[in-house]
Amino acid sequence: MIDWNPGAEAMFGYEKEAIVGRPIETIMPDRHRAPHRRGMERVRETGRGRFLGETVELEGLHQDGHEVPVELALSSWEADRERFFGAIIRDITERKNAEQALREERDRFETLFESLPTPVVRCVAQDDGVFVTDANPAFEDTFGLAVTEAVGAEINHMLVPEKDHDRARDFDRRVLESGEVRAEVQRTTAEGMREFQVQAISRRPDEGPPEIYCLVNRQCLGKAAAA
Repeated sequence: MIDWNPGAEAMFGYEKEAIVGRPIETIMPDRHRAPHRRGMERVRETGRGRFLGETVELEGLHQDGHEVPVELALSSWEADRERFFGAIIRDITERKNAEQALREERDRFETLFESLPTPVVRCVAQDDGVFVTDANPAFEDTFGLAVTEAVGAEINHMLVPEKDHDRARDFDRRVLESGEVRAEVQRTTAEGMREFQVQAISRRPDEGPPEIYCLVNRQCLGKAAAA
């Protein structure tokens, strides 16, 4: 290494005087060092490198021994018959922590989704209806439909009596507009027509169509309802 700026000092813990002149492997975890040496040999032989001109994610090694997740953009040039490399490195610890927290939250949600004794359905809203993307085991037990049968089906055509289709579409519209709707509804089950309390929540992801999550609770006997 021939130069080292204050940002690198803050990221890796080495002051410039302590790091300049040392090999780049100093800030690499052991597992990255052999691949790095092979890559440098390839650059010397061919002038081409796997990561040159690319932005990649990997781990750096702090002076105190802990690893730092980084995003690396590597460039190379020749001058005075020597080859030089420049690295722009960004600490992505915060982003990686957020991604890990999101994965853990999704894992908890999936566990809850699968284990709830109440039917839960995940759907996407398209112009021509609301289509099932997933359902939990309680849905299968209540409605007598395997998840493989339900996925891809328009949920209102599948579960709502034909006479209530207009009300069901209005329900979907209100969910998408307000974000959450509760209603007493009638739905077709394995045991015939039954009354339920439905709680529906909508979500608009950064990409793709809006999503609707429905939690379906059985009503007390004798309590009539309609969507």
